[in-house]
Amino acid sequence: MASSILVIAIVARALDPVDFGFWVLATSLSSFAICFDLGIGNALRNRIGIRLESNEAMTSFWLSFVVLVMVAAIAITVAAMLKEGFDWSLLLKGANGSDLERGAAAIALGFTCYIILQPILLGMKGFYSYQEARLNSLFETTQACLMLMAAAITLYADLSLLGGLTLYFGLILVNSAVSLFVFVQLRGWAHGITPALCDGLRSAKWILKSAPPFCLLQIASAFIVTLPPFLVSMLTGVDDAGIFRAVFVGFLAILALQAAYMMPIWTAFSLAYHDRDRAKAMALLRSGLFRNLLLLLILPVVVLAGADVIEIWMGRPFDDTQLLLTLSAWCILSAYITVLSVFLNGANRQLFSFYAAVPGLLLLVPLSVWAGEDQSALGVSIALIVTAILTLCLHTVFVVYTLKTAFTSAVTR
Repeated sequence: MASSILVIAIVARALDPVDFGFWVLATSLSSFAICFDLGIGNALRNRIGIRLESNEAMTSFWLSFVVLVMVAAIAITVAAMLKEGFDWSLLLKGANGSDLERGAAAIALGFTCYIILQPILLGMKGFYSYQEARLNSLFETTQACLMLMAAAITLYADLSLLGGLTLYFGLILVNSAVSLFVFVQLRGWAHGITPALCDGLRSAKWILKSAPPFCLLQIASAFIVTLPPFLVSMLTGVDDAGIFRAVFVGFLAILALQAAYMMPIWTAFSLAYHDRDRAKAMALLRSGLFRNLLLLLILPVVVLAGADVIEIWMGRPFDDTQLLLTLSAWCILSAYITVLSVFLNGANRQLFSFYAAVPGLLLLVPLSVWAGEDQSALGVSIALIVTAILTLCLHTVFVVYTLKTAFTSAVTR
């Protein structure tokens, strides 16, 4: 996330406002592309984690890889067929002629790259299963450096939008492919794909059983993160979408930090659920909610000083304090949603998190269109707040229900 913030700072100086908007829209598709992982990556991570030394780990890995390659091929083929018939002026308001063609090409390039990445990223997920965090850190750091290098070359070599994006995505693909190669070589699985597939096709039921809950959660998360800048682009224009996405990334960085300190609590929730220890679960829940109070101290500073920081960061004028205020409110609500979602996931109630998110997702687009007609980007951020309030309320209901049922079932029996 830190590298994305620096990349935005560089690219904002390298490209004009319209091309900058195209760049951030294309790169924001990384979250949407996770939908095409179908939840298989996280399901595989859990499956390998309990079968580290068995042939079943290799079988599951290669089967997952082939399935995601097939999904990627189908998705790219369908997208290519739809691209020519789609009216891009509806999505990229204000762009026309060569600008419109360039924007469509940039988004298609981003979509294609991120879809291809899904099977390749299985190597990174495999490192987690084998507790090889140092290798994950190595490749993630390398990717961050390569992203910054691509942005810097785009600036100093005066590359075009498509030239810069091609370099940017190409370096990401190369780094991810190397991580996959290293993972397979360390396991000695390079020559096991054919026998693994022969065995795997007979035992593929685990994908249908384990992947759907992760897939549904990924879809919900992806749409919340990906849709807003595209809605701004559709309602007010590509240049406004670029600024909105840049500010939005700043708040996503805050939420990423919050999610990082919630990960140990996730494991603790799982242990409390396993022991049906309601008192421990309640203590962990209070701890997670209390930690979010830190955001109430940080975000006012963001609202007061944010405009000046953004001007320095992007090298462009910015004075939309209302946007900072509304996105700060959304950030606080989202942080509390994360705590409750982590609790539900730890209690093996992933579908509850999905059910809680669906009504808000269904309302986000119509609310954004209604509010955005007069308020532009501010209207989209107001729609985010309304949907977050609804999602938070539903999460609260499911958490209360889980505490009353899941943590007492063992005692009842």
